[in-house]
Amino acid sequence: MRAKLADAANVLLVIHPGTLGDVLVAIPSLRVMRAKFPRHDLALVARGEVGDLLKQAGEVSQVCGLEGAFGSTLFGGEPILPSPWREWLGRCDRAIGFLSDPEGTVRATLDRFAIAHVTLRSPFDGTLQAIHQSARFIEIVDQAVPTKVRLVPPLQISHNRRAEAGEILRSMGVKLLGDGLVAVHPGSGSPHKCADPRLYAGVITWAWDRGGQAVMIEGPADGEAVSAVTGLLSHRQVPILKQDDLNVLAAVLAQASLFVGNDSGVTHLAASVGTSTVALFGPTDPSRWAPIGPAVQVLQGGPCGCRPDWSRVRTCEARPCLRIDVSTLLSLCQRIVGT
Repeated sequence: MRAKLADAANVLLVIHPGTLGDVLVAIPSLRVMRAKFPRHDLALVARGEVGDLLKQAGEVSQVCGLEGAFGSTLFGGEPILPSPWREWLGRCDRAIGFLSDPEGTVRATLDRFAIAHVTLRSPFDGTLQAIHQSARFIEIVDQAVPTKVRLVPPLQISHNRRAEAGEILRSMGVKLLGDGLVAVHPGSGSPHKCADPRLYAGVITWAWDRGGQAVMIEGPADGEAVSAVTGLLSHRQVPILKQDDLNVLAAVLAQASLFVGNDSGVTHLAASVGTSTVALFGPTDPSRWAPIGPAVQVLQGGPCGCRPDWSRVRTCEARPCLRIDVSTLLSLCQRIVGT
């Protein structure tokens, strides 16, 4: 189902200032909005490329970056709006913002555009009853706590994007797609969430031993984590994908039969496109932050005695919560791929 309706449809404005993973777990709430307001176009204000990803997948009709003029207008009160946003806001009668607004700046801006129905509430609001972040977004939208949230169907990737991703992989020497390809991402937004590099080296070697291929994802801050893994693979080089285009990365991940990663935006992305995903969790709580794709398994080490005090997490050297046995991980991977 495409989110784009007739040009004359009313607009529901959605404001989400979160990071990649946080926006991806909000997709079910966007689908709830579309079901509740089927005659509205959804216009999303979000960071970076994630908005464009959701637009191309048909989840929203229009996107605008928080870093642009509309973000300045929204949070700074500057009355500068690019077209077509002036026209879109002229048709907007509802707005939902996943944020706190203690100074009232955002609400004042929305009031200036005479938006009749405005809901502004942070998913970190202590009065929310839902546990998982995805369910908290739905609770904000629907004022009810869902019992379970799954992303079914997964995020849609176009045929052209899949073909582009296939060409990129083949140019890297990856000849086997689908059942023969395993993707790993050893990095994260925080080094304190990164599992032992030996786990990733073990998955890559396992993929090779079963006649498959592996590709390793490297983001802008992942150099150290990637180097730690490659240093354990002295007998063979693994192709490393450095891809800044989120749409292309999503299509690459959709080509794999299995993805293994830490608690990171890339792991959420792999799960969102429907790839079988093993998420390695440590100091963060999977009951709150686990990916919500249709085929997700979570592995975690021992109990985390530091949570929720992140200052203790930063100074913890033992890291029992990330002590995941390699054989346990590989057994799970074997069960997932089935051969």
